[in-house]
Amino acid sequence: MSHEGLKIGVLLTDPVQLLDLAPIDLFNMATPEYLEIWKKASASSLKNENAVQEVTATSGVRLTHTTADEEVSPGNLDLLFLPGPDPNSEPDDEVKEFLRAHNKHKTTFLVICTAAFVAGYSGIYDSKHVTGPRFLIPNLRKLFPKTEWDESVRWKQDGHIWTAGGITNGNDLVAAYIRATYPSSVAETVCTMAEVGDRPMKFDIGLKRNDTIFPELQRAALLSSAAYSGCIGSAFDINITKQIRDIVTDTQGYIGYSEEKKRIAVVMRGSTAPMDLFNDLDTVLVTPKLSGVDFPPDAMIMSGINIPWSAVHDEVIMEVKRLVTKYPDYTLESTGHSLGGALTYLSYVSLCQNFPDKAVTSNALAAFPIGNQAFADFGSSQHGTLNRGNNALDGVPNIYVTPFNFAHYGTEFYSDGSASNTLKCINERDMDCSAGNGMYGITPQHVFSFGVLEMGAGCGSSL
Repeated sequence: MSHEGLKIGVLLTDPVQLLDLAPIDLFNMATPEYLEIWKKASASSLKNENAVQEVTATSGVRLTHTTADEEVSPGNLDLLFLPGPDPNSEPDDEVKEFLRAHNKHKTTFLVICTAAFVAGYSGIYDSKHVTGPRFLIPNLRKLFPKTEWDESVRWKQDGHIWTAGGITNGNDLVAAYIRATYPSSVAETVCTMAEVGDRPMKFDIGLKRNDTIFPELQRAALLSSAAYSGCIGSAFDINITKQIRDIVTDTQGYIGYSEEKKRIAVVMRGSTAPMDLFNDLDTVLVTPKLSGVDFPPDAMIMSGINIPWSAVHDEVIMEVKRLVTKYPDYTLESTGHSLGGALTYLSYVSLCQNFPDKAVTSNALAAFPIGNQAFADFGSSQHGTLNRGNNALDGVPNIYVTPFNFAHYGTEFYSDGSASNTLKCINERDMDCSAGNGMYGITPQHVFSFGVLEMGAGCGSSL
């Protein structure tokens, strides 16, 4: 974009916070008056079909137009800046249509704080990844469920839509925009003069650290490692009562119980043979049908997971029922690593559906997503707890997210193998976790899980 004669529309739908308007001055600081490089940027403030009263500010803001004026129509503005009004107010239809028209034209939006409500009501946030004022995001999620809300960041960009969190995050947003679109010498001069842009995009990552979950996930990693070892009799604290072994699909694992944890466990093995790799790569979506499971009609999973789990589902449920009868006070758990972790996405649903009165905890380790969003939503709706345990720099959790749009579900925990560096991730695509590690496919870190070398821990002893 050329910054010569940059035209910025500032949309005022209601009385707004003055601090929400402050970032507009950063554009003025990138003009000849300050830098002797660019021609002055003009900004028009808009009101919706009401009486116009001219006001001025050092950044050249003048309240001179309504949303009906041709000069501020799509194609005539470079940027549309939305400061935050009262979050309890809903914009009228003229404002909504004005925003939709500019969105269709791909006008760049800069949305500050509670202006998230204005944008949300207009529909321009549908299917977008955005942020907003952190403490209002629960309300925003309820009002606008088609939007992906991220409370972990000060600002966020999704295409032509740039969004900020709280009031002062508007400065962070505009600083980021200027750095992305202006020459670096101009951007850094402006940010230095204004003393903005030095805060990280993410809020304090320390708030995400969660070392309390580490023992649970490390135990799951040990049990998963034991599935590779063909343990007989016991695997760490689990007394094995049944081996899972289907020759045709090479689906393997074990079922047992832990007297120490008072749990009945289903543990699935990861890939070790060519048949397993074939299953890993069979991404054709199918509609699953399993006894005792009431799938929604639009839920679909990859054939490479449906076939191996279907081959053992009935015998797994039968053995778990037997153990539940013998140990009625025990809860249920399931886990697995890699392909075993992917199978855990399905074992969790199967256990929750077949045992609705039992607490279920499942730990899917280093798993790839196995189905569409409808299946992920179905998994998320179950009554138990599904944890996703991923190792730092493992690329397997990112496969099939693109280009197939397969979706994860559950709560992700991301770790370098130590309790102190285990993060509880936010939503399914937290950029501090697997989604942001830049890895895709099998990487060297895939064989490690919460300090355990998968395939290398043996059968162990009681934990």
